[in-house]
Amino acid sequence: VVENLLPQPIKASDPMPDNLFDAAEKGDLGAMRLLLQKDPKLISKVMDDGSTPLHLAAAKGRFEAVKFLLEQDPELISKFRNDGLTPLH
Repeated sequence: VVENLLPQPIKASDPMPDNLFDAAEKGDLGAMRLLLQKDPKLISKVMDDGSTPLHLAAAKGRFEAVKFLLEQDPELISKFRNDGLTPLH
């Protein structure tokens, strides 16, 4: 049961995520870097529920992705979802 709660490593056979939300949720730093190099404005996008890529990375326990996103934009830490939760809730 505990193994199911731990972040799962990315396998070489896994397809590269094509959007920052998927990459953040999977903790795919390589994809996150490539996507942000192509379009730095992606970091400020939000989902319909107000979630940022940081919300998704934090919810899945993707520490390195959280760290990377905060290095790119420290202001993400104070972004609220529509339900009032920040990425650290």
